[in-house]
Amino acid sequence: MSKRLWTADFRRIFLANLFLMVTYNMLYSVFLLFLIGRGGTDLQGGIATYCCSICALIMRPAAGWHLDHKSRRTLTMLSLLLLSILPLGYFVAPSVFLLIVIRALHGLLESSASTALTTNAYDAVPKEHFSSGVGQFGFSNAIGTAVGPALGLYLWRNYGDFVFFAAISLCTLAAYMMLRNFAFHPIEHQEHFRLEKGQLMDFLLEKRALPAALMQGFVAIYCGCVSTYMARFLSLQGDFADAGLYFAFQACGTFCSRLVIGEISERKGEAPLVYSSFFMMTIGGLLITYSTTALPVYCGGIILGVSYGFMVTGMQIMSVRIVPPHRRGAAASTYSCAWDVFNAVGSLAAGILVTLFSYRFAFTAALAVCPMFLLTYILKVSRHPSAFRVWKRQHTT
Repeated sequence: MSKRLWTADFRRIFLANLFLMVTYNMLYSVFLLFLIGRGGTDLQGGIATYCCSICALIMRPAAGWHLDHKSRRTLTMLSLLLLSILPLGYFVAPSVFLLIVIRALHGLLESSASTALTTNAYDAVPKEHFSSGVGQFGFSNAIGTAVGPALGLYLWRNYGDFVFFAAISLCTLAAYMMLRNFAFHPIEHQEHFRLEKGQLMDFLLEKRALPAALMQGFVAIYCGCVSTYMARFLSLQGDFADAGLYFAFQACGTFCSRLVIGEISERKGEAPLVYSSFFMMTIGGLLITYSTTALPVYCGGIILGVSYGFMVTGMQIMSVRIVPPHRRGAAASTYSCAWDVFNAVGSLAAGILVTLFSYRFAFTAALAVCPMFLLTYILKVSRHPSAFRVWKRQHTT
């Protein structure tokens, strides 16, 4: 008998991830404006995002190992609890340096929590619904991306810093409360861990998830370049387009992509997602960079949202396609690490290019990743065992 997907546990983990993604996107869209209001610069904003991503990168392998070998519950609940306290530190920080430090700590805890929630979601999805389940779990990311930026900008502009950061804390606390009765996957007792020679890479990475992680990384470079500076870019162009609406339209595109991505992945795999994302990211990127009226900017946001949704969720399904259950934590960590690394590179590079040249120059330069990820897929990733066509061929012969 086929198990149903939307069990009580799946609903709990879906809502918890939704709350976490709302807080992530609230802070992501507002932080640069907040930092500049406290006396910071565009470059310092890029440095803060870079530090946040590096701390996330450092934390994820340890989080993945703990989830696979120690306890799903402990890391998940502790990370969410600490995340509900930390945002108030932004409000009381007396200097730009301390704001960057707090942002780095936030990246560390957020990476731990997101890795844990993703791993627990994999556990909650029945095997026979895995591709569609991962795709539907991605709706929580899409909704969070739709609600978070607009909500964050609204609260910050109309009610100030304290209400903004208090809302982030309360939303994270709601994620914690959602998982009090979640049935966490039990971990069998294991001997005391010792890192033997040759085991370091297994501890840090799940090699079977690397091709998908690399593909997602190209998207992360562009997203780090554009999303970090989008609110600032639009504010300097005048009142023709609102940043909150832009992020809402982008999220609508991502949301729409989730409606079809599960079925596409189950029937055709990731190839059509890669090819369509290449064209959509190029077109959407040009629209948001060179438009001087609101409608093309919002259309570009929708197109980019669909592109992000196709690539990020499609590659997420690919990253765990051939990974055994006891390595799901490591796979989730590896996949997320790619986002951290490449997003940090994109954000820092954009900060430098914006300082030396202009926002339009930085956004245009970021589009160079489009032909790079297409060629990488065609020449290398499409031949990996985790690629749909290779995997299907092996399971039908």
